[in-house]
Amino acid sequence: MKEEVKKFKKIFEGFNGGFGVFHFKQSTGPKQQGKSYTSRDPLTDAIWSNHLTGNPFKAKIRKQNGEEFQCNVDSIGIAPVREDHKCKWGCIDIDTYPIDFKTLNQKFRDRKLPLVLCKSKSKGAHAFMFTQDWVPAKLMQQKITEIAQTLGQANLDRIYPVQIEPKIEEEGEIGSWLNLPYYLHNGVDKNKWRCAIKDDGSDATLQEFFALYQQHALTEEQLNAFNIPLEDDWFKDGPICLKTMATFGFVEGHRNNTLTEIAVYLKKRFPDDWGKKLGDYNTHCFSELQGGPLTAQEVLNVQKSVTKNDYFYGCKKAPLKPFCRSRECRLQKFGVGEGSVPDNNVTKLSVMVSNPKVWFLTYGGKTVVLNSRELTTQRLWQIAATEQTGRTPQLLKQRDWETLLNKLQSNVNIIPADPETTNKGKLRKYLTKWCLDMVKVEEENQGKWEIAYQDKSPFIDKDGHAWFNLDWFKTFLLTQKEWEMGSNQTTSFIKNVFDKNKMGGEARKNNKRCFLVQKEYFEDIEDLKPKEMKGPEIPY
Repeated sequence: MKEEVKKFKKIFEGFNGGFGVFHFKQSTGPKQQGKSYTSRDPLTDAIWSNHLTGNPFKAKIRKQNGEEFQCNVDSIGIAPVREDHKCKWGCIDIDTYPIDFKTLNQKFRDRKLPLVLCKSKSKGAHAFMFTQDWVPAKLMQQKITEIAQTLGQANLDRIYPVQIEPKIEEEGEIGSWLNLPYYLHNGVDKNKWRCAIKDDGSDATLQEFFALYQQHALTEEQLNAFNIPLEDDWFKDGPICLKTMATFGFVEGHRNNTLTEIAVYLKKRFPDDWGKKLGDYNTHCFSELQGGPLTAQEVLNVQKSVTKNDYFYGCKKAPLKPFCRSRECRLQKFGVGEGSVPDNNVTKLSVMVSNPKVWFLTYGGKTVVLNSRELTTQRLWQIAATEQTGRTPQLLKQRDWETLLNKLQSNVNIIPADPETTNKGKLRKYLTKWCLDMVKVEEENQGKWEIAYQDKSPFIDKDGHAWFNLDWFKTFLLTQKEWEMGSNQTTSFIKNVFDKNKMGGEARKNNKRCFLVQKEYFEDIEDLKPKEMKGPEIPY
């Protein structure tokens, strides 16, 4: 069971400083009735295990007024976004009943969507998209939203992550959380059974779910590159909704309204002979599944109506509304904005995946180097472009600028980062700088040990291991211009780096809580030569 807990935790881990809880009550409808709360207790392996085994436990709940109480808990939920605004999964929460899970899952496979379908607590559907490692929450939200809109689920209950920068520093705020699958994973109580769906439509065991995860989980590069190809011959430069339906099938029961929307598009694209083409589109677009093409008289009625009236796209009503992607549509020549968003002579976007990221925007054939703030803030982008190219770009509406960036980011060129530009590289650089003044301390000499510990300098023991007060080093690190993490995030990051690489961690020496870094970490750093102490009382 320990191995199963470890695998499950790795897949669904998110914010670790709290979690959602649910306590079941009797239910009469499709939704399970019960109480939901948010706990700010840390997530332990025991809690993950209790969820999978269905063992009830108690969790401490803190109300907004500060009052605390113990709550009986049956299952848990996780907020996907951690402190650094990264996540490992996204989800489309579909609560439309009834749900044909086999048909819905087959739709995912037909469209080559990297989704794993699970039954939810309420007998609805959770369509998960997983990544193998942590990715920016903004990127995950963008991609999962695009998929939802392609599926005609623009009006679904929720898309996770809900927040890309949750205010986790605020009391009780951990971000919106989602109830996890595989509560009571052995399925003894089928009424509470939440599981993934296999390609044949049958329920997946926990081990089979792990296999589905391995099959569909993406790398960050794959997630960045993921794009749903849409039919573009019949609806070239047209609304995204019509392209989507042309690719995956037009909505049954809306043939007349759909043909009217098609006629509006044709009138814009082929102003001189659009009426002649309407019949061909009628035959092409409506298969027998949608009831077959409209009759010649019905087509003629649509043509007369669109000729007589100056119709525009019915974006807010069926059948277009569930597939609406208005921002992208504004970029289309015959879309809702009729190509109103100019490209501003911007043609290409590249990014170096350092920390922080460095962006390279091609403007007027020249490359402009930007940080993320300059990229997303038009006035700063304008200043940077003027300084680096000698030309001043036109400012767009902020919404149009974001639309243009999203278009460029869908085909962004990824440049591997120099190791020194990553947070791990910066940590190594600054720790080396910090330890250049390291002094030797004999392990048995407690007096000198305590003097070194209380001072702001690190020291090295007789075995060559570095010791220091983590708070002093963190204070030093936060003063460095290139270090952008906050205090709590910095602490977690340092501990994680050394623990993950088995190179150090928190330790106690002479009843002092210190931080230990193994000598192997510094062995290839030639400049790091510890100084010998001078005198019996002063260690440096």
